[in-house]
Amino acid sequence: MKNKNRLLKILLFSVLIIASLVTYLSYGVKEKMTSTKLDFDNNRSRITEILTSKSILLDMKIQRRKGNYDLLHYYVKGDDIDQLNVYDDYSLKDVFKDYIYNLEDENNHETKQQCIYGIGDIHLESVVAKLKSKFKIDVKLSDMKVSYRETIRKSYTQRTKFKKQSGGHGQYGEVEILFEPTKDYSQSYIFKEKVFGGAVPKAYFPAVEKGLIESVKEGVIGHYPVLGIQATLLDGSYHSVDSSEQAFKTATMMCFKEAMKHLDPCLLEPYVILNIYIDEEYLGDLMSHVNKKRGKVLETDSLDDGLIKLVCRIPQVEILEFAIDLRSITQGQGLYDYHFDGYEIVNDDLVERLLKK
Repeated sequence: MKNKNRLLKILLFSVLIIASLVTYLSYGVKEKMTSTKLDFDNNRSRITEILTSKSILLDMKIQRRKGNYDLLHYYVKGDDIDQLNVYDDYSLKDVFKDYIYNLEDENNHETKQQCIYGIGDIHLESVVAKLKSKFKIDVKLSDMKVSYRETIRKSYTQRTKFKKQSGGHGQYGEVEILFEPTKDYSQSYIFKEKVFGGAVPKAYFPAVEKGLIESVKEGVIGHYPVLGIQATLLDGSYHSVDSSEQAFKTATMMCFKEAMKHLDPCLLEPYVILNIYIDEEYLGDLMSHVNKKRGKVLETDSLDDGLIKLVCRIPQVEILEFAIDLRSITQGQGLYDYHFDGYEIVNDDLVERLLKK
């Protein structure tokens, strides 16, 4: 009988040790779950259910596979972040605190727009709603304007005279300038002079260049700045009394305006290098989407974490709503970034459509 009682006590003690060990291990798992890594396969539906029931889930940025885990990128209402504390015994606040995307804003002096950047359309709409409810400010959202440029495709030599007499000293300046395309859109203009015999004194060369600087600030198609033009001063004439720097500057501006009628001006649009990170199953759909947007796929790479990196070159105007398109194609399982990569000439049949945007 005593042996049975002793055996029963040992068995009970063993059960208690095992139970304590299980509890400790479970606690360790829970602590792991409070990090920024989640076992998404088991917890995806539960997390989404809790957030949706609390009406605090606004938008999801990305579900990116990282080893055996997925990283969650959610945007939630900032005021409600403290409510993220119910997932069995875990604290979701710790999970989400590193993935609350801050709003960015920029005052674009060229397009005269106050631009705001978020992780999606729902994010921006929530910001507008908060401005309305908290500060009584009505905000109207519109598409961001693209900063186009203009250039020329032909060469032409233009001679222009500026002469004005208004009592006393008059104003006189005459220039002959050869305008040529450089196809180098990294700089606005190149100024050269090939004047022989002192037709235009060297003292007026800076005034001619100043006139060129003022001229390239605005083109003739959409009044955008002009890039990729070379102006060579070939000849001209001056008056010993009436000529001045202002007269030659004005003559150059008139010369540029008249020459643009013969230089075949065209529109330039900005291009970007777009890097897209997706699962392989979405590769075909994304490549098709990029082609429809006048883009070109440059390369594809397989990454260590199982994702595919798709590198594309695409017009900036075509990715203004790419966050929405990517979310739709990949069910939220996609990430992208981009950077500026120069300008390209726009086909004539697209100019009118682009300028209306």
